[in-house]
Amino acid sequence: MDSPLVVVVVLFACSLAGAYVLFKILQSSALITRKEAQIGGAAAGFLLIFAALGTYYSKIQNADLATCQASLNSVNSQFKDVSIQGTVDPAFQNASVYVITDLDKEPVTVDSTGGFRMTIKGNPYFIHVVSQTKTYDSYFFPGDDPLKIVIPHP
Repeated sequence: MDSPLVVVVVLFACSLAGAYVLFKILQSSALITRKEAQIGGAAAGFLLIFAALGTYYSKIQNADLATCQASLNSVNSQFKDVSIQGTVDPAFQNASVYVITDLDKEPVTVDSTGGFRMTIKGNPYFIHVVSQTKTYDSYFFPGDDPLKIVIPHP
């Protein structure tokens, strides 16, 4: 539930229904004694139920937050810095290398021997080589060595 007002109304209604069942139908009794006041009967039962439901709801909300944070940490750990290095064979003139998993990363220019080196976030899956006259795509598979990438092109 997104709205705090909705949560309070639902907890209130559930507490009221619980107090009605306990004290009208089942003929229960309850007593809350404090230094400042003493409350008995259905009112005490209502307050006890309301407090218990509020506590459980709070614990559920905190558990959901912890679960979400753990999932986020797991996803972020997949995107650690990875160094990749390889060659385009034969070498393109004035070519650039893009790695699809890290589109925010500036492309790296291929050197005169076709070599390139870069650090990206996460494992590379798809490498795109672009020059003024040619474009070539290459897949990177999980068992491939990120420091020995060879991108052949026709």
